[in-house]
Amino acid sequence: MPRLSYYSIIGWYNNLVLDKLKQQLHKFWTPQRIIMAIVVVAVLIWVVSTIQVLNNNYNLQRQVDNAILDNQVTELENENLRLEQMYYQTDEYMDLSARSLLGKAAPGEHLVILPRVEHEDAGSTDGTATVQKSNLDQWLDFLFGQHN
Repeated sequence: MPRLSYYSIIGWYNNLVLDKLKQQLHKFWTPQRIIMAIVVVAVLIWVVSTIQVLNNNYNLQRQVDNAILDNQVTELENENLRLEQMYYQTDEYMDLSARSLLGKAAPGEHLVILPRVEHEDAGSTDGTATVQKSNLDQWLDFLFGQHN
């Protein structure tokens, strides 16, 4: 009887396992399942690419919207500058600027200089100090109609 070595037993076992695995794979991967797997992979690729395109379009639309807003702001600034330029060319502005630079007044205008008033306490207008009542006293005054 020929002597079997360890490696020949392992080789024989590996061949047996591989043959069983091949048989199971052939049973599992029928042509219908192979076609279904290809379709599933194709659908996944299509979904991922569609999501990437939508994301790219969203980012581009956001850039376009920002550019439109920037353009509108620039147009408003230009219009404001145009109106300011038109105001500087009016007789009213010329009159006001000449009077303020030269310190002159128009006929019929009078200069009124008011004395400077410094306020010590904004709460007291007559110069007397106000006494803060307790919360209970304020409620009692309110409920019984005592208004001081």
